[in-house]
Amino acid sequence: MKWTRWMAVGGLALLAAGEITVRLMGLGDFPLYEANNVIGYIPKASQQGTFMNTNNWEFNSLHMGTGQFKPGPGRDVLLVGDSLVYGGNPYRQAEKIGPSLARHMPAGTQVWPIGAGSWAINNELTWLMQHPDVVAQVEDIVFVLNSGDLIDTGSSWRCERNHPTQRPVSVLWFQAQKKLELERCDKTPDAMAVADRPWREAFRTWLASPQAQGKRLHVVLYPEKGLLLSGQKPALPQMIAQLQELGLTDILDLGSDPAWQPEHYRDEIHPTAAGNDVLAQVISKWLQPPTQP
Repeated sequence: MKWTRWMAVGGLALLAAGEITVRLMGLGDFPLYEANNVIGYIPKASQQGTFMNTNNWEFNSLHMGTGQFKPGPGRDVLLVGDSLVYGGNPYRQAEKIGPSLARHMPAGTQVWPIGAGSWAINNELTWLMQHPDVVAQVEDIVFVLNSGDLIDTGSSWRCERNHPTQRPVSVLWFQAQKKLELERCDKTPDAMAVADRPWREAFRTWLASPQAQGKRLHVVLYPEKGLLLSGQKPALPQMIAQLQELGLTDILDLGSDPAWQPEHYRDEIHPTAAGNDVLAQVISKWLQPPTQP
């Protein structure tokens, strides 16, 4: 009986020590999300922190991964995408694509990134339609798309493990669930399901909005690593044809740019920090008009 009591006390002490350790390591300082059945999920507005005490992050009042939205007087670029734009915990703020692109653009240019991991085009269009004032105040809108983005289904919130909406009571248990995949995330709760809609129709509707008129629209087609290794160039021909049907002709096929190489990936799709910088340089060069002779 006494041994059982001591074992229980010892177990609780170990759990408490583990909880304190992971909190001191900064493993609980990650972005939170808002979730609903309209946009699916989006980084919560007006938050900042430092994951693992090294990878700082911030989101402004419009859910953008940057400081407060204050456009002008120079060129303003709205950068729209999924995890490629969002960045995530593996990067410091300065290593993400938005800040990297701002560094490589001419002085006075501001880059405003908006995105979330696994967003599809319908999630992105929803945010644009919800924020016409932002669209009206920028000169350029750059979409960063990969092969799975042009679909009629919007990404929906599934579980706290993937997109936490609140701080966990136990950071130790939360991280254990993530690493060991103890919480199932394969089904969307009915109340959180984003309704399907034809993405071409949604895109045409947004393109016809008053705020989108006169904007310089650009599309970056980003290939998965396997597609790049296969040697297929151009990498995403079907997507190019679909976008051109909508009148979007300023398209950068990253897979065809010699500067983009397989070593720039940290996994099958996401770039390394150095890869983000190369991607930013390629986009910056593409966005700047050639100098007149």
